Amino acid sequence: MNSIIRSSLSAALIGSFLTCSPQVLADEQSITKAIEKRCQQCMDKDGSTSGMTDCNEKEYAEWDAELNKNYNALMKILDNKQKAALKAAQIQWLKFRDLDFASSGAIYETMDGTMYIPMSVASRTRVVRDRANQLLAYYRLKREEDPPAPPAKKKK
Repeated sequence: MNSIIRSSLSAALIGSFLTCSPQVLADEQSITKAIEKRCQQCMDKDGSTSGMTDCNEKEYAEWDAELNKNYNALMKILDNKQKAALKAAQIQWLKFRDLDFASSGAIYETMDGTMYIPMSVASRTRVVRDRANQLLAYYRLKREEDPPAPPAKKKK
């Protein structure tokens, strides 16, 4: 049974890498590294539970802003049918996000120890980070399909 799960997971991961261009992966990695670096620098300044929670909240806010930036950029380059599909998907994703946060929150709040507070925020951050990167991948994919027109030459 475990080998079936591992094989399915491996196939899914390979498929996701094959559908992403090297540029998309590089963009995702550089954005992720930059945000994670700022979070780590923040935690280095204050490693208390409260400090770590504050840093994780800042990281969450950065990923949420990145998600919104990527969504808006993608909406600008889609045709009407694609926009409607993305909007519908995003509405459903927001519902999923909220339910997922409620579910993980219900689990974390039953745990003893303050270390679970920043872990809970980090768990929510991963959900938003993954969606932000997914939207970035869609944006890059669409840009590769429909490159922007070259700028118009200025008249003299």
